[in-house]
Amino acid sequence: GDDSDKTIVVSTSSLMDGLTVAAGYGTMDDANSRGAEDHSTVFAKYAVGPVTLGYQYGEIAVGDGADNDSKATMLGVAFNVNENIAISWNQRDVEVGDASVTSDQEDTGLAASYTMGGMSLSAFQNKSDNVGGTTGKEDEVTQVTLSFSF
Repeated sequence: GDDSDKTIVVSTSSLMDGLTVAAGYGTMDDANSRGAEDHSTVFAKYAVGPVTLGYQYGEIAVGDGADNDSKATMLGVAFNVNENIAISWNQRDVEVGDASVTSDQEDTGLAASYTMGGMSLSAFQNKSDNVGGTTGKEDEVTQVTLSFSF
């Protein structure tokens, strides 16, 4: 490993109104790692009116000769109810690249916000099932925030 990383991303929003697509590739070589990792991803985001839809697929290929490659698929929907209220939902499924893994990790998130003048109220709840690929291992976080700007 030479402690280096290189990345290139190509993105365009000129194909169609509201559509953004991109593809990226990178490599990371850490002197302390098992081998160089190749990262690749593609995504598409489409915004129409108050709704934005997103999809992303990514892979990490570990160059150590073992079967340690990971794959992730992400989906998201955001909706601006009006100029003050927004809600969103996201999901990510990860095929963890490890021979000892028993299940795919599944993450979901739900968020909402309300803004009026200098006040903002936001909340989210994120939940993970099979964290790190371990069957039955769960993690959940809920947060509510109230902020004021003066």
